[in-house]
Amino acid sequence: MKKIISLVLCFALALGLCACGGGETAQETPKGLQVGFGREIVMPENPQNVHLNGTDTAGRKANGFLDYIKATCIALRDEQGNTVLMYTLDVLGVISPFIDELRPQVAQKTGVPEGNIIFSATHTHSSPAMTGTYPGATEYKKVFFAGAEKAAVDALADLSYAEISYGSTFTEKQVFVRHYVHDDGKITASSGITDITKIVGHPTEADEEMQIIRFTRPEEGKKDVLLISWNSHPTFHGGATDDQISADFPGPTRDYIESQGDYLVGYFTGDAGNQAPDSSIREEAHNMDYRQFGEKLGQVCLAALPNLKPATGNAIQLQNQNYQARANKERLDMLAQANEVRAVYDAQGRDAANALASRYGLYQFLEANAIIKRAGSADIHEVEMTALTVGDNISFVFASYEMFTNHGHALRTETPYDITFVASCSQGSNSYIPSQEAFDYGCYESYVAVVAPGTGEELVTEYLNMLKTMKGE
Repeated sequence: MKKIISLVLCFALALGLCACGGGETAQETPKGLQVGFGREIVMPENPQNVHLNGTDTAGRKANGFLDYIKATCIALRDEQGNTVLMYTLDVLGVISPFIDELRPQVAQKTGVPEGNIIFSATHTHSSPAMTGTYPGATEYKKVFFAGAEKAAVDALADLSYAEISYGSTFTEKQVFVRHYVHDDGKITASSGITDITKIVGHPTEADEEMQIIRFTRPEEGKKDVLLISWNSHPTFHGGATDDQISADFPGPTRDYIESQGDYLVGYFTGDAGNQAPDSSIREEAHNMDYRQFGEKLGQVCLAALPNLKPATGNAIQLQNQNYQARANKERLDMLAQANEVRAVYDAQGRDAANALASRYGLYQFLEANAIIKRAGSADIHEVEMTALTVGDNISFVFASYEMFTNHGHALRTETPYDITFVASCSQGSNSYIPSQEAFDYGCYESYVAVVAPGTGEELVTEYLNMLKTMKGE
């Protein structure tokens, strides 16, 4: 009986194949990579009822908004059915508690495995807070999560076959390295000082590379999807006096590119831990020129599109691993002083705390907070590492923490692929990974880093090993 059933099934299958292949009207199913795009506006119901991330969250109650916060999701699916969801979210960071809660919700909603869902933040310093006990945080998180889930569902529904191209270009004097050496040898991260003798960092000159990956979708009604990565801290907003919700310049960058053609844009912040937008383009007052800055970035991207190279292959490979990073335990001998600074901050505010920190030789109350945190932290920080490859030419590195530019530069130049698209502020953490040089000379980022000196260089080696394995080397 089983043999008869098998023969019947085979005969039916053969008839079906003949029917599919015989008529002149039959169309061959396209083969290749499919790409889908989803985006949702995720604004609090009452913009005056939230606090803003960035500097001094406790003191930054929102007073309206400049532009919309958005959740963007890009879906990729290859011929074998391997599916990946890549998020770029207008938030300060995607810390572990945040994505540990959101990831399983998206997986349940979409059927995509949790390990195939990748999160990145644009790192805007003026997004509404979703953690802590700040007013409106819990309510806003529900709104944000619902929007993020819908963006993923929409991205999967939007899947369409695409041709892939890639390349990079450079901006001209649009970022600066945030470290300044004074005549007395002291290093600060302020752009408003006048006694600068030189700018330091590694590399010394700013790394202004913009990476671009284009998915051209020929299906009628489908727009091309552009992914861009650029190495600069979004810091037009985020100071203690800024009080309006903003996506910072990544939002206007997307808006400008999309206004110029049939494009959908996913903006990813690259290795930006020690870089910021060039202050010469903005006024001293915040909230003035970030749209102009975003438009300039958009113009650079559009000018580079004709020079992109066609990619070959479409298979997706994804590799996740955890790295055990040593914790930064520097300056714990200052714990008592740090606790004093924190107490003054709670009682008298930021200015009084900064004055006391300066007397103790600490970098503002921010370093005091960092010392308190590292005193209570474990000796090891688990870092989530993700590498993705698409076809023969293209790879992605989604890096936890805020990488310094020398780390991103090493990944881009030593990669076994033709392009490695670097997205930091990804996959679970929100702190700095300074270079060894930055730890040596001392700067704000090294003072507050939660990982030990040398971690960045070790991570670069691990990422390159992952990419070489995926390349078959």
